[in-house]
Amino acid sequence: MKFRLDKFDRLVESFCKIGGIGRKSAVKYAYAVSVASPALGLNLSFALEEAARSLVRCGMCGGVSEANECPVCDDSTREKNVVCVVADAREIFVLEQSGSFNGLYFVFDSRERLADLANFVRHFGVREVFFAFVPNLANDTLMMTIEDALGEFGLVFTKIAQGIPNGVAIENIDLLSLARAVNERREI
Repeated sequence: MKFRLDKFDRLVESFCKIGGIGRKSAVKYAYAVSVASPALGLNLSFALEEAARSLVRCGMCGGVSEANECPVCDDSTREKNVVCVVADAREIFVLEQSGSFNGLYFVFDSRERLADLANFVRHFGVREVFFAFVPNLANDTLMMTIEDALGEFGLVFTKIAQGIPNGVAIENIDLLSLARAVNERREI
């Protein structure tokens, strides 16, 4: 007979559904929050519930927010004339942690967001569009599509510079390389 604990197994399966967590790590996390430290589990449960109820996408940039407008879009000290276009809202957290960028962000997670990006550029008076996409052929094509669509604005287009290997996601890059790539971005 195979040993099973239904509630524990459901918890493990829930962790397995998170990208990047395999079964072995899921078992480790499930044990940590349910058996080794139930208080940690209860705190995690509360934080998850609050986050799920409170976090939304920013109505301006598509980033993560606790209100209709995120703290970045609402921050009067940021450079409003430059926008960093990312493919995923998680990348904003990584770029912010690097401390290398003080402009605005825009999450371009689907081609349907092209009109939203144009409205964003118009609303904030953006002069530079900085692409922080994973370097690869598909994203190079996407950048050219965006450039063509925003041609009427007379913008400068830049992209992340050296230090970012082809095919590596922004969230997997060390902060020093990321900061260097942001600061040494190049015109396209």
